[in-house]
Amino acid sequence: MPRQVKRGGLLPNPPDARDLRAFDGRLGGGIFNQPKIEDLPKEFILSPLFQYNQGEDDCSANATGLAKSIQEGKKIHAPSLFGFSKLISGDPEAWGQTHRNALKAVTKFGCLLEEEVPQDLKDKDLSWWREPSNWANRAEELFALAAKNRAETFVAVS
Repeated sequence: MPRQVKRGGLLPNPPDARDLRAFDGRLGGGIFNQPKIEDLPKEFILSPLFQYNQGEDDCSANATGLAKSIQEGKKIHAPSLFGFSKLISGDPEAWGQTHRNALKAVTKFGCLLEEEVPQDLKDKDLSWWREPSNWANRAEELFALAAKNRAETFVAVS
């Protein structure tokens, strides 16, 4: 099915009973109290690394890559991260991505740093990376590089 171009690329997550309810509220329970809107700063700068990319559907990879870039202190290659998330969702032609799959890509495969992308793949654009069959013959190499920047998730309740 051809990709439909829409405004914004973040797709809603389908309900999953295994999801952690981190904040209190309508869904019931939680481990954190959600801050009141008036307690949040009126302005803040997320990072000078942020790049606005209106018109594409890889915002999930850009946001996830930005958070990981801040953690690592080095720029993450967002197009490959988007491709990794498309491998998880199995829908490379569909517009956008869920934040669940974007985060799952970082914990399952990791992230390629911009400086670690193989030289012959540096000029590949988003449309190339979004289709896992384009890089399937290099997956083992790419995942080995990305694994060094894999995120972990955990929750401790006392």
